[in-house]
Parts: sequence; structure tokens; C-alpha cells
Amino acid sequence: MDKYPKSVSKIFERNTRQINRIVANIMAICSVVILLMTFLSVTGFFEFGTSYTYFVIIVGLLVSLSPKILSRFLSDNIMKYYMLISASVFIGVMGANEHIGIYITYALVPIMSCLYFKESIVLSASAISYMAMLVSVYVKAAGLPEVLYGVYTRNHLFLFYAAGFTFEYML
Repeated sequence: MDKYPKSVSKIFERNTRQINRIVANIMAICSVVILLMTFLSVTGFFEFGTSYTYFVIIVGLLVSLSPKILSRFLSDNIMKYYMLISASVFIGVMGANEHIGIYITYALVPIMSCLYFKESIVLSASAISYMAMLVSVYVKAAGLPEVLYGVYTRNHLFLFYAAGFTFEYML
């Protein structure tokens, strides 16, 4: 037996389709930010390094533009999860770079997931995004000056940052 009557299920299906289009458009607009970050890296304003700049441009454009293309071929349900997971992983990878300060951007995926009006999607997206944030913070902690100069161990610094990010994430 379905959890919702057919009429409500149809509303959720239509909502998912509409929200997928909105999220795909938001992600496509983010490609401008990817291009700008790449340009600023190439000109020396940011210090990403050559290989990371290639990563940002290739993977960033793939993540930001692929939903517009894939939405023609994949179901709305698959697209919903594809967009949320790929954005979460990409934001996590970006945050792992010591030259990029990502803070509030970690909340982007949980905020976008709220558009779908389903508690299970919000909880799943939040959990995946939170895990990506923790991995990102752990990777980033290895290159921080406090670790490099022996003031704190990587694990100590990770715990400090993870606790702070966790409080911020919960709010």
C-alpha cells in the first residue's frame, strides 16, 4: 500500500520534475563561478596550481552542466539524487583544497534538498553532505600551519574544526 494517495503522489512527481529543472538551472548558473575561479587561478589571483585548476574546470563544468543534459535521458527520481550527490561531493573536494575557504557552501545541498518537500531526501542529502564536509575538513587539516609546525596533530586539529563546522552545520 502506498504511503500517499495517488493524487498526492502525482503532486510529488510534478513537484520533483519542476524542482529538478530549478536545481539543474541553479547548477548551470554555478558554471559561471567555476569559469571565474579557473580564470582567477590562471591569472594568479588564486593559487590552485595547474593540476587542481584543470580539475576545477573539468569536473566543475561536468557537475554543473551535466544535469541539463542528463535530465533528458534519466528519470526525475534518479536526477534528483544525481544532482544532490554530485554537488555534495564536488563541494567537499573543493573544500579540501587549502587555498579555498568553503564554509556556508557546505549547506547548499541540504538547502536545495528542502525544495523537494520530502523529509527522507532532506535527511539523506544532509547526511551525505555532512560526510563530504567531514572528509574535506580531515584532508584539509593535514596542510594547515598548526599541523605542519607541530602545534597540533592532524587529528586534534580535525576534531577542533569538525566540532566547529558541526555546530555551524546544525544551525
